[in-house]
Amino acid sequence: MAVPLLIAAVGLQVIGGIQEGNELERQAENEERINQFNQSVAEQQANEEEAAAAERAIIQEREGEKFKSRQRAVAGTTGIETRGSILSVLEDTAVILELDRLNIIREGGVRAGQKRATATNFGFQASAAKGRAKAQSRATVLTAVGTGLSGFGKIADR
Repeated sequence: MAVPLLIAAVGLQVIGGIQEGNELERQAENEERINQFNQSVAEQQANEEEAAAAERAIIQEREGEKFKSRQRAVAGTTGIETRGSILSVLEDTAVILELDRLNIIREGGVRAGQKRATATNFGFQASAAKGRAKAQSRATVLTAVGTGLSGFGKIADR
């Protein structure tokens, strides 16, 4: 009567081990999917950062052109000739406005780069989770076989 109970106990241990292993494998697969989703979101955010920076740069350029036009108009209405110091002011303004526009593009690129680095990190995490899922699957089978063999070995010793 003890042998049938031992067989049942070994069977339950094997089944429990398989179920636990399968659950751990599912968790790793879910983690992989979540990280893949987060990766795609971060990549989309990087693209949006670049597009927004480009749009802000265009707006900056338009506003700069308006400002330079106003400067020239003021200079013209005051009767100042466009040479000498006023020309220097106009040139300085053009340089400053262009630097502002380039800085907007650079800052957008930096933010996009940060988002892309985050996306890459999520990609690495997804790959690691996929590896864990595969390893867990193999470990589940090996553990179940080991438990079964050990249990049946004990039964055979009786």
